[in-house]
This record gives sequence, C-alpha cells and structure tokens, in this order.
Amino acid sequence: MEQLSKLLEEFNAIEKELALLKGVLALLNWDRDVNLPKKAFNQRANQETLISVQVHNLFTSKKLTTLIKKLSKKSVYSKLSNNDKARIDLYNWKLKKLLKVPKEHIEEYTQTLSLAHHAWQDARTKESYAEFSPHLKKVFDLKKIEAKYIDPKVHPYSIFLDDYERGITMQELDKIFSELKSELLTMLSKIKASPNYNKINSIKPSSFGVYPKDAQMEVLNDVAIKILSDTDRFMLAETIHPFMTSISSDDIRITTAVRNDPFFSFGSTVHESGHALYELDFDSKIYETILSSDSSLSLALHESQSRFWENMICKSESFWKGYYSYYSSKFPFLKKISLDEFYRSINVAMPTLVRIESDELTYGLHVIIRYEIEKDLFEDKIKVEDLEHIWNSKYQEYLGIVPSKPSKGVIQDSHWSGGNIGYFPTYVLGSIYSAMIFNAIKKEHPQVEKEIEQLDFTFVKSWLKEHIHKYGASKTSKEIILAACGKDLDVKDFTSYLKNKYYTIYGIKE
Repeated sequence: MEQLSKLLEEFNAIEKELALLKGVLALLNWDRDVNLPKKAFNQRANQETLISVQVHNLFTSKKLTTLIKKLSKKSVYSKLSNNDKARIDLYNWKLKKLLKVPKEHIEEYTQTLSLAHHAWQDARTKESYAEFSPHLKKVFDLKKIEAKYIDPKVHPYSIFLDDYERGITMQELDKIFSELKSELLTMLSKIKASPNYNKINSIKPSSFGVYPKDAQMEVLNDVAIKILSDTDRFMLAETIHPFMTSISSDDIRITTAVRNDPFFSFGSTVHESGHALYELDFDSKIYETILSSDSSLSLALHESQSRFWENMICKSESFWKGYYSYYSSKFPFLKKISLDEFYRSINVAMPTLVRIESDELTYGLHVIIRYEIEKDLFEDKIKVEDLEHIWNSKYQEYLGIVPSKPSKGVIQDSHWSGGNIGYFPTYVLGSIYSAMIFNAIKKEHPQVEKEIEQLDFTFVKSWLKEHIHKYGASKTSKEIILAACGKDLDVKDFTSYLKNKYYTIYGIKE
C-alpha cells in the first residue's frame, strides 16, 4: 500500500489547484457584474466556460478519483484526521453526481448560463420577460436533463435541493414551509388589521430627505468594517444585485446597490458582510480545500449568518440606540427624526414586490412562492412561457399585490439566470437558523443586547467563529446547529421572534 503521506500530498496538490481555478472563476464572475463592458459578454462567457470545464475535468479526473478511491479504503480512511475524512466524504458525495454528467452537457450548460445572465440583465432594462423566457426555458430544460443523468428515479428538485442544503428532504421542507406559511399569513393579517398599521407604514426613510451617494458609501464602509474588522481582506463595490464572492481566503468581495432608500444599501451591505465574515472565519487548516472552497454543503447556514447580521443585529432596537447618532450625522435632516420613529420606519411589516426589499416577516412568503414555482416547473405543472402570469397570481394570492413591471416581478432575481435552482429555500432556512443562533447566544450571554447597543460585537463574533464559522463544510448544518443550539431545526424560534418584534411595534396583543 502506498504511503498515506504520499497519497495526501498528491491529494492536497490537486485540491489547491482546484481552489485556485475556482478563485479565478469567481473573479471573472465578480468582474462580469461590476466592471465588464457590455460588448464583452460573449467573450467573457467563453472565458468562464474554459475555466469551468477545467474545474470539472480536474474534479472528475482519473488521477483525483483514483486518489479518492484509495483514501476511501477502510484501512486508509481510519487513519485520516477528522478534517481529511470530511474532505473525502464530501468528494465522494459530489463525485457520485458529477461523474454521471457528460462533459458536453457541462460545457453547454455553462455557456447557457453566461448568456442567460446577460439576457436577464437586458430583459430587466427592456422590462420584457419575453426577452429572458427562452433562456430560462433552456436553463430548466438542461437542469431536467442533468437530473436524469444523476438519478432518473428521484424527483429532480430533490437532487438540486441537496446541492445547496445537504441532508434536508423535500418532505421536510414541505412540512416546514407549510407551518411557516400559515404562521406568516396569520401574523400579516393581524398586523394589517391593527389600527396602527397605516400610521406606522406611512413612515418611510426615503421620505425624510435625500441620502447622497457619497454619504451612504461612508456609512456602508463603516458598518462593513465594524462587522469584518480586517480591511486588508475584503473590498466593497457596487452592482445591480448585491452579492458576496470569495476569490481566496484573504480576498472576499462584497457588493451593494445604492438607492435613495438608505436602508436598502445598508441592509444589503450588512447582509453580504455576514456572508463574508462566515468565510473569513474558516479555520486556516481548511484553506484551499473543498471544506472552504465548497461551502455549499449548507447554504442555509451561510444564509443564517447574513440574516443574523442584517436582522437580528442591525435591525434591532439595541443596535440603533448605539448607531443612530453616527448615522444621523451623515444625513443631518435625520436629527429632526426621533430614534423610535426611525427604528419603526425600517421595521415595518408591509407586502412589497421585491424580495430583497421586503421586511423580515413577509420575506418568507417571497421565498415560498419561488419554491412552489420551481417545484411546479420540474413537475411540468406549469410552463416557463406562462411564468409571468403565474408569478403575478401568486403575489396577488399571498401578498395582495401585483407587479407593475417584470423587473419588480418575475425577473427581479438573478438566481435562475445563474442556474441556482433549489437555492431559494436556503434563505428561509437561514432565517430560521439565525433566530435559533441568536437565542443560543442570549442564553449563554444575557448581556449581549447591551453590548450590541454599545456597538461591541466582540462576544458575538467570537461565539459565531467558535460555534458556527470555523467548521466550513467539515460538518453538516444539522450537526453544527444541534451542537450550538442544543436542538434540531425549529420553526418556532423564528416565528416567536417575529411575533415579539412586530406585535410590539404595531401594539398587537395576543
């Protein structure tokens, strides 16, 4: 038998090459959305395809698969460290799917996605779903083919859901979403019936005055630094749709979109900073391995960190008691607005058309709509060509509003143009996890809310790193949450948090 040290040396070298290639691809993607000239999209599609194929070829290469096979033998596997075992397990899980998908399909799919993303941007500009529809149809058609390659006996949606949240089933998700939808619709109905509803919801930050872009950017950089601390490891840029991407362990990119609704840019920056902190906090032992470069073992856990900072921390009354003085100094007209009035203005519960502009309470309904649409498309219950009508009907049914144009409706998100089918549920699961995590922190450290008021995040960040962040993909979300919170996924923590917050704001008594 080959020496274990030699096997690991060869394995580590390939992993490092994979990590570097993925970093190059991430940089190309980031540059595409931030800097790319319009006429360069087709050429960029070719560049992205080239790197994607290289990643796929290396990941599925005989050399790597042979190494994985050797390292998976019981006599060898038993001698591996826990992290190395986790690496092997994750490769085996992913290769089980990847090796079934032909190279030609990967090439066609990657090219389709790059062109679809450009078509999505163009369709938004033209306010024409018809411009995007053929591209979206091809994306879903290729995903259906991919699912058949992987396992024709399994529901296609289950296959792709597993890609983003390993270990959760459609049956579990259906149960969770059914309970949550019922709770959210009940809460929303009570809030709408409140005599304070119209008065509170008429207070909008954008109506207070004009928020200059340069002043907003000062605030955004300030809050990003408060969360991320190390200014030498991240950068903030502008784009259409806010996102975070990791180029390497010391190069994390976050983006935001500045509008005259100041809390949109603030919230999105905090949200993406939460994602960034998660990856910046990975244990250095897993750098340049699949455990850090493939955090998709649980995107729900990833999302829990962005939702935690966006909602639990930076929309809290405690945070604004400490931050409002600085914030209002950047926008002088806010000195005329009381802290209480401002706090309520950024925490209204009111149906809106755009998911990333929605409040904490109605956000889940936006995601549930997308979940239901994705499942129906895979089951051929609906057609891509009819999606705009179906989308509008669901928004009318669940939220009581109808999009006035496609950019506020069916083409508002970039996810489908990027092939991220099965991704949306992780947003809601992340919100549930974030409430569970905050409860666990408060239980262990009762003075945490006072520290948040003082803008002291020392304990919060150290707790998150120790209990959540450092593991990367070395453990499943279920394992991490059970150890950190003392229980499995529980919707009640999240719904109780929403009730306590919003019923207090609107003066509702149960």
